[in-house]
Amino acid sequence: AGEDCGEEVPTIEGMRMHLLEETTVRTEWTPAPGPVDAYEIQFIPTTEGASPPFTARVPSSASAYDQRGLAPGQEHQVTVRALRGTSWGLPASKTVTTMIDGPQDLRVVAVTPTTLELGWLRPQAEVDRFVVSYVSADNQRVRLEVPPEADGTLLTDLMPGVEYVVTVTAERGRAVSYPASVRANTGSSPLGLLGTTDEPPPSGPSTTQGAQAPLLQQRPQELGELRVLGRDETGRLRVVWTAQPDTFAYFQLRMRVPEGPGAHEEVLPGDVRQALVPPPPPGTPYELSLHGVPPGGKPSDPIIYQGIMDKDEEKPGKSSGPPRLGELTVTDRTSDSLLLRWTVPEGEFDSFVIQYKDRDGQPQVVPVEGPQRSAVITSLDPGRKYKFVLYGFVGKKRHGPLVAEAKILPQSDPSPGTPPRLGNLW
Repeated sequence: AGEDCGEEVPTIEGMRMHLLEETTVRTEWTPAPGPVDAYEIQFIPTTEGASPPFTARVPSSASAYDQRGLAPGQEHQVTVRALRGTSWGLPASKTVTTMIDGPQDLRVVAVTPTTLELGWLRPQAEVDRFVVSYVSADNQRVRLEVPPEADGTLLTDLMPGVEYVVTVTAERGRAVSYPASVRANTGSSPLGLLGTTDEPPPSGPSTTQGAQAPLLQQRPQELGELRVLGRDETGRLRVVWTAQPDTFAYFQLRMRVPEGPGAHEEVLPGDVRQALVPPPPPGTPYELSLHGVPPGGKPSDPIIYQGIMDKDEEKPGKSSGPPRLGELTVTDRTSDSLLLRWTVPEGEFDSFVIQYKDRDGQPQVVPVEGPQRSAVITSLDPGRKYKFVLYGFVGKKRHGPLVAEAKILPQSDPSPGTPPRLGNLW
C-alpha cells in the first residue's frame, strides 16, 4: 500500500445514508474490491454559510462513518472516495437532510384554573410551525398550530383541577420532529405540576375519576391538594397529594367508610406523594384524610377528600372516565432488540401504536392489541440510540404520547459467565 501501481483506484459503490439523530448521520459503503489506503468522507452544506463543511478520513478497514455535530434540518452533499498512495478514486455522492429538532426545555410557565401558559426554546432548524396537542376534559383531541417564531403559547378554556398532558412538535413540510411533552394540572399550584407545592389553588370544581361531588376542606400551607386519580388494574384507588418538599418525616393516610367495617390507615415516607388504597363498595360514600408529620413535631392539620364511589366501577380496573396512559419503560435490551412495557392506570384502550425511526430515518409503526402491556421491538442496530413513542387508541381517538429512549447494546463477546477455552496446538 502507499504506491500507485498503475491500477485505477476503485470507485465507491453501495453508498447508503442513515439518519441517526437530529445532528448525526451515518454513511455506509461497500468496501473497495481492490487495495486502498483510506477513505475520505465530506459533508458540504448545500446552503453556503449555513454551517461549516466536515471532512473525515477513515482507514481502509472501515465501511461506515458517523458524522456528528451537524446542524438539524440542514441539507448536505455527502461524498465518499477512496485513496491509494497519492491518487483518488472517483467519488460517490448523495444528498441528505438531517432531521429537524423539536422544541427544547418545554415547561409550564403559569397556571390558572382554566389556562396553562407554556414556554419552550425554539429549535435550531428552520420550521414551518409548532403543533400543540392535548386531550380535553371531554376526551377530544385538541390540536393548535403556533407560528414558527413563537417560544410559547397560552392554552385557554381548560377545566379546573384536571391533569393535562401537553405535547409540542415542530413541523417543516412533511417532516415532524420528535415530540416534547409536559404534564400539568390546572389550578393545583403556580407551576401546575403534580408534586410541586405552593399556595393552594382557587376553589372550584375538581374532576376526579371514580368519585362524585368531592368536597375539599381548607388546607394548611404545608399540604397542598389531595386527589383520587381513578383505579389501577387491580381496582385499588390511586391517591395523590402535594406537599412542601423536605417538610415532613412521614404521612398518615386514612380512609374511612361511614357505613363500612373499619378505617384503612397507612404510614408513608415523607418523600412519597401517592398511594394505592383498597376501594370502598360501589355507591358508598368515603372520606380520605392526610396528615403530615414533621421530624419530632406534631401532625399537621389534615387535608380531607370526600367522595362517592361510582356504581359503574364494580369491575376491577374499570373507570368511568377516559382511559389514561401511565409510564413507558425499556427492558431486556440486546444487540438488536428490546422489550417495551407500559402501564394503563385507568380504563381500557382498544389498541396501541408504537412509533420509532429506523436507521434510514424512516418512521416505523408497530400496532399492538388493547389487552397487551408489552411489545418486543426487533431488527435494531447495535449501539444506536432510539426514541420510542406510544399512543393509545379508543375508537379513532388517540391518547398520549408516552416517550422512552434507549440505546441498543453493542455487539459483544460471549457472556462473561462463559469461561475462555483453549483450542488445539499443532
